[in-house]
Amino acid sequence: LVVVDFDSLLVVVRTCAIAVIPLAIMGLVETFYAKSIYFGLGQYCPFAANKGMEYQERQGLFRAMGPHGETIMFGLWFACLLPLVRLLRFDRPAWRMLRWPAMLACVAGVLSTVSSGPYMALIVVFVCLALERAKYLVKPLIVGTILLCIAIEFLSNRHFYYVLGDLAMDGDSAWYRARLIDVAIMMLPQYWQFGYGFTDPGWGPLIDGNKRSDGVNDYIVHAVVYGIFGLLVYLAVLASAMRNTVRAHAASLGPAGRCCCWAVATSLIGLMMAFWSVSLFGQMEIFFYGLLGLAGALAVIFPRTATAPRPRRPLARGPVGQWTIAYK
Repeated sequence: LVVVDFDSLLVVVRTCAIAVIPLAIMGLVETFYAKSIYFGLGQYCPFAANKGMEYQERQGLFRAMGPHGETIMFGLWFACLLPLVRLLRFDRPAWRMLRWPAMLACVAGVLSTVSSGPYMALIVVFVCLALERAKYLVKPLIVGTILLCIAIEFLSNRHFYYVLGDLAMDGDSAWYRARLIDVAIMMLPQYWQFGYGFTDPGWGPLIDGNKRSDGVNDYIVHAVVYGIFGLLVYLAVLASAMRNTVRAHAASLGPAGRCCCWAVATSLIGLMMAFWSVSLFGQMEIFFYGLLGLAGALAVIFPRTATAPRPRRPLARGPVGQWTIAYK
């Protein structure tokens, strides 16, 4: 699918809105009954190991996995798709009506996973969508969050990511993620140049005493695999994607364009916040690459030439007698 204008983007969003409803129903069936309504089809796949699906129980419910086969990835897909489904309010009447059940299905899909990571991404998405009508609060909120983390560092006897981890549903998982950050900082001299590559760094005994170390932080995973310079390149890609959404938002002329840019940015921010507690793989990683590509396509959908031309200063004579044009 090639997105070249707003109409072609709506085609992609319509497809996702149709798919999200049966997938949310599937997630609810799994979380209440611990049964997959599609897993029986595995017997017809000659290369699949049909060993059954083991559901984890939390808060009296089962953590749905869906076709992703992994709870957190399944929930993140719903959370990041919600802002895009909301774009259907600029579509034809029939599709505008579909956005409400589709958005409700996104929320239900996240809740069916009973996982802190998707819950956090959904909360971030709701906050960003609320800020769309109060954009003047964005910078104060960012500055306030940074100052809050600094204050926790000074006022608490623990690092701020340990304190924030107390808000998670599973205290043991939150502690592991915080401890992973500590070990990654401690072992930095060993991998900052070239990384460990696609191998286990052997941090398990330092984290929780196990042999295997679980990379549940996408930023740390990139640093461990490629080194600090690889992490910087990764962060540069994310920053470039966000910059493209900001520029396209400034260049768009109507509410549909601004809402589209805000939706893409919201999905990316929700994922980037979730990266602190999970590393992407499988279908969700492909969806993330699609969001990065969509952030780049915004420059085509809403080109800078669509705005009023920038003011120019009068022609001025150059130092060697040539005429030059100086842009403001």
